[in-house]
Amino acid sequence: MTVKPLGTKILLRIMEEEAPSKGGILLPKSTRKAYREAIVQAVGPRYKGELKPGNTVFHVPFTGVERIINREQYIFVKEFELLGVLN
Repeated sequence: MTVKPLGTKILLRIMEEEAPSKGGILLPKSTRKAYREAIVQAVGPRYKGELKPGNTVFHVPFTGVERIINREQYIFVKEFELLGVLN
């Protein structure tokens, strides 16, 4: 299945996995950090920024719309929800 974001949205694939705490509770790594790493999968047709598929970015946790597609965790975000690009 191919997913194409609409408008100026950016589709990211989350790189981090959930990890169990010492007590055995599954906690997403995002609860322990101020940012999450992700890879740009696609950009919307009206997006005019510098991001391209394959770029690694940092984004703010608990923003955007998260979905699981083909057993991979994806998130749709707007550009202002991104913190930076890893070169």
